Amino acid sequence: MTLGELWKRIFAAVLLVAAVSVILEWTVPASGPIIAIAAALGGFATWAAPMLAMTVHWYRDRTGPKPVSLQIVGRNIFIVLLAAFFSVFGLPLAIISLIFGQGTRWAWFGLLAIVALWGLGAILLALIRTKRPG
Repeated sequence: MTLGELWKRIFAAVLLVAAVSVILEWTVPASGPIIAIAAALGGFATWAAPMLAMTVHWYRDRTGPKPVSLQIVGRNIFIVLLAAFFSVFGLPLAIISLIFGQGTRWAWFGLLAIVALWGLGAILLALIRTKRPG
């Protein structure tokens, strides 16, 4: 499976989740807080899953053989894609919950967590580029 096929499947799943959540918001009045909590869980997973992956990789490096440079690059790409995966699922849920407006406190937490992660990443990348010698 190529990366393009993977992203197509991820976006198809996201569209399915978004469609189901819109239908639930319209038909089931009590589903608003549930979708907002799902958005908050997506925001939490956006932070937690990459941290857990880094912890597992750190433990493996500490107890096993030293990885080659290509493995380290692959791990970093995996961590970024893991964060992107959970962001792509949590963001539409938060937006849909905020649009329909019932029980949106958890949706704000999820949206804030996702925006904070990617905003922090952008700030760190900008700082790394300005600190480079030469």
